Amino acid sequence: MEEAPAPVVEAAPAVEEAPVVAAAAPAPAKEEKPKTSKSQKITLPSGKKIKLDDLKVVEGIGPKIEGLLNAADIKTWADLADAPQEKVQAILDEAGSRYRMHNPATWAKQAVLARDEKWAELEEYQDKLDGGKEVE
Repeated sequence: MEEAPAPVVEAAPAVEEAPVVAAAAPAPAKEEKPKTSKSQKITLPSGKKIKLDDLKVVEGIGPKIEGLLNAADIKTWADLADAPQEKVQAILDEAGSRYRMHNPATWAKQAVLARDEKWAELEEYQDKLDGGKEVE
């Protein structure tokens, strides 16, 4: 019996490799401030954690007053810092006797410190307050 001739295997065509090009140096990254979101937690010097633009950080403002202010389009520390005290007092007066008794005299100053991220100064100032009011 004759053996069949071995099959002929053709070599695959040579593949040319693309020349290696040195990668261009990456452009220097622009220094960006970290993006902040409403849910971002901020840790105060005292260790207390707060949310960005949480009006309840201001001594004298609780959840119900925060709701009143939000309804009047005062939603951030900057909004509160820029709101005239008379406007804030009018919001409280319109809400009834439970709210009329609150004095927003220090709220703008506290909001400015929060807006400007002067946390140690804010906490020091709040230590001198009693229910959001300056103690004499």
